[in-house]
Amino acid sequence: MIKGRKQGDCGMGEAIRYFTGIGNTVSIPLTDTQDYDIIVDNGKLNKIQVKTCWSKRNGVYTAELRTRTHQKGKLYSVKTLGEIDFLFIYSEDGLKYLIPFDIVEGKSSIYLGKKYKQYIIL
Repeated sequence: MIKGRKQGDCGMGEAIRYFTGIGNTVSIPLTDTQDYDIIVDNGKLNKIQVKTCWSKRNGVYTAELRTRTHQKGKLYSVKTLGEIDFLFIYSEDGLKYLIPFDIVEGKSSIYLGKKYKQYIIL
């Protein structure tokens, strides 16, 4: 099982592959201070936050929406999502979700059960 930044790298790679594979242009911000990870241009610019999930609860993946920063083993800060258009979620078993952010109910995590099944992409 991959953890930490390497887990996030897997999700970013999958998101870039998916969006470029369907003919979109993908831009990556120069810094890591914004609420989104990539911008997808499909005639309209969409801000996308990429998340990965490697843990299940009751057989269903749960993706953390908050980013926790640790410094010297202590919790330094917690950042919640701000202004984005979509969540791209990549799970350990290879499922990919593209979820409009305005329908996301959770603020700290998202339970990828029946409600979000319709947002699974190939």
